[in-house]
Amino acid sequence: MSSSVRMLLACGIVVLTAALVTGCEREGRTLLPDPPKDRPGLSSYEPASPYRQLGPGVLSRKVFDAAGAVADPAVEVLDLLVAPGQRAADVSLPGGAVFEVRAGNGVLTTSGMKEDLKTGSMFVVSQGARFTVENTGDVPVTMRVFVITFR
Repeated sequence: MSSSVRMLLACGIVVLTAALVTGCEREGRTLLPDPPKDRPGLSSYEPASPYRQLGPGVLSRKVFDAAGAVADPAVEVLDLLVAPGQRAADVSLPGGAVFEVRAGNGVLTTSGMKEDLKTGSMFVVSQGARFTVENTGDVPVTMRVFVITFR
């Protein structure tokens, strides 16, 4: 590597370091303006299906709902979320359910049986069964749940 290339590389590193240290400030202020004091909620966005508390320690939101006819099964797709260090105890769903763990680690207990939860694992909970989910990791346990109810 030639000395001129080394010198150019060194100058680039110095300029980049100076830009990072100053925090991209201009004339003592940041490039973005401060948020208005009278508007604590900066966005008017409201999700169509926000998370709601399903039980202690567990949040749920409906992703899809297909109500069947009288003799057909109804299918509901939910997202469940259990925060790190939380334990969602004694939760039940209105039908049989297939769970897909999308992120996180933990333990699911149903009917005295324990299942280790990890990203990519799937398991089934029968209709009317109560279950507990304990998050043992550092990230939220996120699960996609397919609930099937016969009417």
